[in-house]
Amino acid sequence: TEIPSKTAEAVQKVRRAEAFNRGPAYVMKDFILRKAKEHEGQIITWRRHFHAHPELSFKEEKTSALIASLLESMGYENIRIGTAGRPTGVIAELNTSSEGPTVALRADMDALPVQEETGLPFASENPGVMHACGHDAHMAILLGAAQILSEMKESLPGKVRLLFQPSEESGEITQGALPMIEDGALEDVDAIFGLHVWQPLESGRLGWREGPLMASSDRWTLTIRGKGGHGAAPHLSIDPTAAAGHFISMVQTFVSRELDPLKTAVVSVGEMKAGNAFNIIPDSVYLQGTARTFEPAVRSAVEESLRRIASHSCEALRCTAEFAYHRNLPPTVNDPAMARLGACAAEEIFGAGNVGETPPTMVGEDFSYFLEKIPGAFFFLGIGNREKGYAYPHHHPKFQVDDGVLALSSAFEALTTYTFLFQKKE
Repeated sequence: TEIPSKTAEAVQKVRRAEAFNRGPAYVMKDFILRKAKEHEGQIITWRRHFHAHPELSFKEEKTSALIASLLESMGYENIRIGTAGRPTGVIAELNTSSEGPTVALRADMDALPVQEETGLPFASENPGVMHACGHDAHMAILLGAAQILSEMKESLPGKVRLLFQPSEESGEITQGALPMIEDGALEDVDAIFGLHVWQPLESGRLGWREGPLMASSDRWTLTIRGKGGHGAAPHLSIDPTAAAGHFISMVQTFVSRELDPLKTAVVSVGEMKAGNAFNIIPDSVYLQGTARTFEPAVRSAVEESLRRIASHSCEALRCTAEFAYHRNLPPTVNDPAMARLGACAAEEIFGAGNVGETPPTMVGEDFSYFLEKIPGAFFFLGIGNREKGYAYPHHHPKFQVDDGVLALSSAFEALTTYTFLFQKKE
């Protein structure tokens, strides 16, 4: 997904944003860019270390310890390791004595249960575990921003709180953002910013968007119970596989026939389990899948529709339905003013031609929980580069990150932080 051809119009829209004062950006941009260049080698080294030593959700103990140690050496205070009784996750603060506002920056830390196939010299040393989504880059970028911010501490008109979050990849409501919030990660914080490396976007570009950026991520399950029997005598059975087939077909009619065509929803079946022999009609079928939406009303309508279709399609075929709907992640919705502020800061770092509005995606992110609590924005950092072979999607065994964009991304986070603090204090 390239930045749309209307990039110039998007840039003009950003430049017209009255809420953004470019003065602070001009004051600190050169210093921040110079520092980012000085620390580029270290940022890349950090990223490659994290890549070689990945840890799964809520098991990021060595990662957390290393990050805490690095932040302490940079002069950060109130460093805490652990979240809601779990041993992973890091919170740290800078400029704690300042009377100004507080801004938070977040990076996620966990890897995926994927066997790496990149052949890189710094490939994963943990069999079956890989940073296949770019969280290694997120940590290195935030550490780079942390280093830059520590070196401009006396110029910061407020406080900075860093959140190195565990367990973004777990896919359930037990992901890492909520425990951090419960532990007070957002107390007295005025805004929060984060980013995700994004393979569909060309390397060196930054995508931003006001309002919904990523979808809610819900899980549903359905057990259909019938009456098993011989495959040659279906009339003596109550076949749950027939009901399952009807259910799968009918759930798509909600999206095509009940939902406003200008709205968006996705319903997918990810798993189906039935019998274990070719000539036996099973007595039950188990299905589970996902539903994705951007709006609360559509989310509720999807749940209601799935319940109705499950109940009636099974009843029509003499089966019973046991349906459950689990609301996991809410949609990731950017505060418009915070999105514009970050986009303006990005123009200063990446260049106006490399910053543009990006289309929303049905992928989910638990950064959404932070945005439900306080204003903030989430951005996409392009890392796609076919010439270098960086063409594999997220979660693929050959997924790679373009290290060449890491230092600029650290500069972007640092400049966004400084600009927000300056304008909030003014």
